[in-house]
Amino acid sequence: MTDNQTAIMRMCSLAACAHLVDIGLEPVMQMVTRDRNRIALQSDIMGAYSLGIRNLLCLSGDHQSLGSQPEAMNVYDIDSLNLVNTARIMRDEGKDLSGFVLNEARLCLSAPPKIPSPTLRLPGHPAG
Repeated sequence: MTDNQTAIMRMCSLAACAHLVDIGLEPVMQMVTRDRNRIALQSDIMGAYSLGIRNLLCLSGDHQSLGSQPEAMNVYDIDSLNLVNTARIMRDEGKDLSGFVLNEARLCLSAPPKIPSPTLRLPGHPAG
């Protein structure tokens, strides 16, 4: 599920994915760094996991000047590679970026093909 694709406001990816999980599907939630700082991104990752969302696609997002509200401010606190790394740390080390210990999160992570980062999958967890 896209995350405000083309910088146009839409239902958030988290809610859309939660609806899909409710009907038995396994969605891939897109998360962009354009609109959230690292605290909000980590919070959304934890929220997604708590709602049964297990697949995450990390993107930087289209620049807001291309969307319907070009006067909006971007955030870009971290880039998409750092978001993949943040989610990996949360999943593999059970910690947030400040080192606080979290409950276990089994996520399937990926980044777009143009970024030199492999799809990260957990052993025994099917692709979503």
